[in-house]
Amino acid sequence: MLCLDGVGEWATSSAWVGEGTRLQPMWELHFPHSLGLLYSAFTYYTGFKVNSGEYKMMGLAPYGEPRYADVIRQHWWT
Repeated sequence: MLCLDGVGEWATSSAWVGEGTRLQPMWELHFPHSLGLLYSAFTYYTGFKVNSGEYKMMGLAPYGEPRYADVIRQHWWT
C-alpha cells in the first residue's frame, strides 16, 4: 500500500506491505518532503484556494493541455 498525504501526522508518504491481517511499514518520508504540498502549490498557482481547491484542479486536469510542462521541468530543481 502506498499512502501520499499533504502533511498527515509526520509521515507525508509511506509504503506498507500487507500479509493476512497485518501491515508492515517499509519506508516513510517526513514533513516538509511532500507530494501533497507540491500539489497544493500548483493548486495555488492556478488560482484555486489551497486545502479546498485541489479537487477542482484534479477534476479539470484531463481537459487541459501540458502547455507549461517544459517550463516546470526547467525550474524543478532550481
